[in-house]
Amino acid sequence: VLFLIFANDAKNLEISFLSSIELLDKVERIGRNKNIEVLVDGKKVVNLSYITFYIKNVGAQSIKQGDFIEDLELHFPSGAKILTYDAIPSWDSKTGVSDINFSENSNTLSMRLSHLNAGDGVALGILLDGNNSSITFEEIQLSGRVDGIKKLELKKFEDRITIFDKLQIFLFNPRVLLILYSIIIFALVFLGRRTK
Repeated sequence: VLFLIFANDAKNLEISFLSSIELLDKVERIGRNKNIEVLVDGKKVVNLSYITFYIKNVGAQSIKQGDFIEDLELHFPSGAKILTYDAIPSWDSKTGVSDINFSENSNTLSMRLSHLNAGDGVALGILLDGNNSSITFEEIQLSGRVDGIKKLELKKFEDRITIFDKLQIFLFNPRVLLILYSIIIFALVFLGRRTK
């Protein structure tokens, strides 16, 4: 019983890798026979990628700025250059995502959340020049320490989806709903005819 009481009171921060999209690859395919160049601050970008993450407080306690022993840091491969980034509170955030303090150093983005209530999250988008190659999940490293959390891990979003989540996704699919409603209506009509 004591274990359950303390487990529910624990701090927990989940950092998920959502996607990595190669933007220049799409531009080159669309403009095959055109000479298209992408410039950022007057410099040609060779391999433009947009990478998204989701940071969520999955614990029972708020995480405050003072809880960060070390900033959260996303380290990208050497040669990669962070061009810009943005953080947006998730649509289901209840009360509190306040300022996120960012700092960057070419291929590392450091962040410290001022406040993140239990259950709230932040979507983070980062635009990078991958230099000569696209950036994959395996090449991204996470570091940082938060008081009350043993170890922070970067996970792929698919790895955190439970069977219950998959069932919800399946059941709320419009095609599945249409089939289920059709079966229910058919059953009601069929049962209605049998009782007459």
